[in-house]
Amino acid sequence: MNLILMKVKKHNGDIINKMIPIKYNLRKFIKILINIKVIAEWSILKTNKHEIPIA
Repeated sequence: MNLILMKVKKHNGDIINKMIPIKYNLRKFIKILINIKVIAEWSILKTNKHEIPIA
């Protein structure tokens, strides 16, 4: 899958827009997002002292 992203010139002065990596590997980006979600869920479970039963 090839994804080409282009910056919109109208938003060129936006600081947040400059921080977004346009030429970033989409698959790697999605993997990082999923890993962050998993880490957050484990952190919440650990904080609340819940244990996941093993079937």
